[in-house]
Amino acid sequence: MKEYSAIEELLFNQCGVAKIKTSDEGREILAKLSAIEDYFEDALREHPAAAARFSEYRRLQEDLNSAETILYYKEGFRFGVRLGLDVADRSESVGDDGVWE
Repeated sequence: MKEYSAIEELLFNQCGVAKIKTSDEGREILAKLSAIEDYFEDALREHPAAAARFSEYRRLQEDLNSAETILYYKEGFRFGVRLGLDVADRSESVGDDGVWE
């Protein structure tokens, strides 16, 4: 199998989010959340105004989660670049003979 650069792996979805699988714990939490959502949707059918507010609440929560995820992803990416630059900086590891140690 051909090895790609990190940039190519990102392009071909061979790294990052594409490789993350939901954990068993995550699936269990999602199932519980789905059951609670179903309960509220059933309970709110008779109260259209409350149902609309709950729908708005869910949408806003999803928007917030998406915005936070993007911020954490960007900060992680920035940190990764900084870490790579630190690793690539060999000036601190070069001996008096000019050989990288």
